[in-house]
Amino acid sequence: MAGFSINNFGLFGGSSGGSSGNWMSNLLSMTADYNSIRSGAYSKLLRSYYGKTNSPIRKKDSDDDNKKVKPEVDQTVASAKSDADKLKKSAAALTTTGTNSLFKEKEIETVDEETGEKVKTMGYDRKAITSAIKSFVSDYNKMVDSGSDSENTTILQKTLAMTQITNSNSKLLAKIGITVEKGNKLKVDEEKLNDADINTIKTLFNGIGSYAGQVASRAGQISSAAMNASLNSSLYTSGASYNRNSYSSFFDYGI
Repeated sequence: MAGFSINNFGLFGGSSGGSSGNWMSNLLSMTADYNSIRSGAYSKLLRSYYGKTNSPIRKKDSDDDNKKVKPEVDQTVASAKSDADKLKKSAAALTTTGTNSLFKEKEIETVDEETGEKVKTMGYDRKAITSAIKSFVSDYNKMVDSGSDSENTTILQKTLAMTQITNSNSKLLAKIGITVEKGNKLKVDEEKLNDADINTIKTLFNGIGSYAGQVASRAGQISSAAMNASLNSSLYTSGASYNRNSYSSFFDYGI
């Protein structure tokens, strides 16, 4: 029986009588290619190539070959999520109840208007409360802007629902110096706010069932909608067609 020869299978394009030097060189080349594929180097080269030639693909965040390369997320969606999270945080500073509440009475130092002497009494830290409300209003207005700029229908709907909550509380807000202006933005009259009835302020801003609590709930929904939109953009284009590049083009090569 004839002896087994690698060249009998034509792996290196030579004949059984070919030069031993040629087939050995081909063997070494094939071995190098095989080791390159095993080590992931070939896959990295493909990723690098398609990362440059396919604009929907962005550069990987790490060297993990198993990570999927995702297209750039719509900036308006990212802005909406960022602003929603900030609004939730500023609302939480006001809605928190219990020992850490801004509306918990504590010993404060005031100045007697007649004598000019400093007097310690139990009361509310109006300065801290006013500062927290101003931060809330600022974050609310930014949320209105970014939510309105978004083309995502869910984000738009949740932002609209948030402004409707504000409109339904507009009369009570006006009593403490907060008015609804053009574009559904809020404006604070700080002097009027400082002189406003503290119980009215508490009704609007303290507790999860308050106006601020309801706004925080909507902000949470906007944040979730933005997160979902961000994840979905990895799979689908703006025209709702499947984006093959979201996973990579490597499947075309069986890698």
